[in-house]
Amino acid sequence: EKYVQKSVRAVLNQTYSPLEIIISDDCSTDRTVDIIKSTVLNENCRHKVILNVNSTNLGILRHVNKVVGMSNGEFIVGSAGDDISMANRVSVLVECWKTMKVSAVFSNDACIDDTGAAYGQYYVKQKSQKIGIDRMLKAGHTGVLGASLSYEKKVFESFGPLPLDGPYEDQIIPFQAAMTKGLYYLNEELM
Repeated sequence: EKYVQKSVRAVLNQTYSPLEIIISDDCSTDRTVDIIKSTVLNENCRHKVILNVNSTNLGILRHVNKVVGMSNGEFIVGSAGDDISMANRVSVLVECWKTMKVSAVFSNDACIDDTGAAYGQYYVKQKSQKIGIDRMLKAGHTGVLGASLSYEKKVFESFGPLPLDGPYEDQIIPFQAAMTKGLYYLNEELM
């Protein structure tokens, strides 16, 4: 509730076009849905916007499965209710995806406190680079900040719905992307 208005505004004001925006609430018990509806109505958005409100809480994995299933695009760029995207985020990620010919792209992000004041970057001293499955297996983790993850819908479809007894989606999807065409880390603050 506290951050969702800024988050929704940032998504609605993306420079990339054409863009399908799916705003989905997983049965919030606070004023989140009212804030989302008010923000969508009051913004002059040129994109196609779909609002989904779940009547029961599905949990993160079922919710991601549902929302990705609703999407019509080739490339999925996620954002949570406490993430604030730069206006060019989708444009930069799509261009990187097309240029690098990978299955997923993730970026650096500015860390902010609850007032919005920046206090550093998520990744320090990491250069832009392609990442394959061998690196992830050696490290024992993805190394991906899920908030900044974007990926081809094909990756999601080829592996089927996320397993409901697994870890979070931002741990599963990067491995899946690495097993296909790889991922690319872009050292640019996009959130």
